[in-house]
Amino acid sequence: MSKPAAPLPSTASLSSLSFRAGLLSVLLGEIVIFLAYRSAMNAFLSVTFVSLPFASMWELAGLHYNLLMWEGGANEDYLQ
Repeated sequence: MSKPAAPLPSTASLSSLSFRAGLLSVLLGEIVIFLAYRSAMNAFLSVTFVSLPFASMWELAGLHYNLLMWEGGANEDYLQ
């Protein structure tokens, strides 16, 4: 085996401050990305999707269902 042409610079040693700071920032960045992914996945899986039996108020008005409404309410005026 041949020897390297030049010695390694001081930034490549494991005990240098810049190497430790870089490693710490990369590890903290990975932790933040993992926690964001985990929280987004948890939020996605815990949401319940609800679908209404009708798409709009006009469709509901044409379905011939008996609706419970108060006299003088906004829905009574809207559906008539």
